[in-house]
Amino acid sequence: MFLLGDGDYGFLSPHQLPKGRYIARTIDDASSVAWMTTSEVSDLAKNHCAAVAATNIALYHAHQGAKQLLVNDDRVATFQALHRIVNNGPVAMLVPKVRIFYRQRGVPMHSQTSRNLKALKFGVRNNLIQAALLVDGLFNWHWVLVVGYRQYQDGRLFLQLVNGWEQTTEKYYEVGAGSFWMSSTTYWLE
Repeated sequence: MFLLGDGDYGFLSPHQLPKGRYIARTIDDASSVAWMTTSEVSDLAKNHCAAVAATNIALYHAHQGAKQLLVNDDRVATFQALHRIVNNGPVAMLVPKVRIFYRQRGVPMHSQTSRNLKALKFGVRNNLIQAALLVDGLFNWHWVLVVGYRQYQDGRLFLQLVNGWEQTTEKYYEVGAGSFWMSSTTYWLE
């Protein structure tokens, strides 16, 4: 699996999730954001999941009130501005690039990167958007947003995602299955 990967990263739809008892949490308003997808801007960039993830972070914060993050009040223009900073992938470090964009737009932003599941769950419980880097092979990386989780009684943890390929929050990833979770970064405004 690791050297070449299989390209699907282990994403699951709700009907593919296990049956049984679980606790679920989702950040506020996750399902009401008009998330950007890679296909919407495929004529503008290649291998651009990092720029799409960065755009989606900005779209979430704009939805939460930081409207100055929207360039000309337009999602594609916002992507174009972020893509000029993030560039095409693969992109290993997203935080410094997001920070540059937020500074340019006059929006103070904080972030914290972790490989700790407790920190990830804390972020969800506190309505904080998070970007996660998944690895499905040596050259197959994919940036997603974590907008929630399901913790089953047996201990299995499924992250609820905006995967950047579909405009939905109804995709899941089982931690430790399908691909390797490198890290996640929590982003919040002052």
